[in-house]
Amino acid sequence: MTKDSRRWSSYVKPIVLVITIAVLFAFWEHYLFRHFLGTFDHKGTAMQKSANGYLFFYRAWPLWSFPLFLGVVITALWKGRAVSRSRQRLKLLEKERVRQQAALHDLEAALRTCQREAVLADYSADDDAPEKVRELVQSYDELKENYLASLNLIEKLLLKIKE
Repeated sequence: MTKDSRRWSSYVKPIVLVITIAVLFAFWEHYLFRHFLGTFDHKGTAMQKSANGYLFFYRAWPLWSFPLFLGVVITALWKGRAVSRSRQRLKLLEKERVRQQAALHDLEAALRTCQREAVLADYSADDDAPEKVRELVQSYDELKENYLASLNLIEKLLLKIKE
């Protein structure tokens, strides 16, 4: 017997739930009739027990409390299941996002490696490759210094404008 065949199918659960609720309600209705709505006298004649207005509402609280309780429980279970499904979906989406980010980082690292290899391959073809690298590093350092100097100048000008 497989695991799937032992599980209740999706259409059996609601049927069992409805039948169980109907049986419980039938017993509850019989209890209500006996204790709140009516009874039988010593001759077996049906007698109605009732009260007026709010007193009847107060005395017959099981009449309205059982369906109210049942509705609250069913709604809570339904909403709980919906929340659990959405949480499961969010967990799956989070796992997928993490997996995609890891793949993206791997691709970026591979791209950087390929770019370095391409640059080194270009330089290895030249005889004066170390000299070109030194020139590039020197020009990068000069560019960085110029950029920082211009940032300092802009900050000073902004401070003067504010004064």
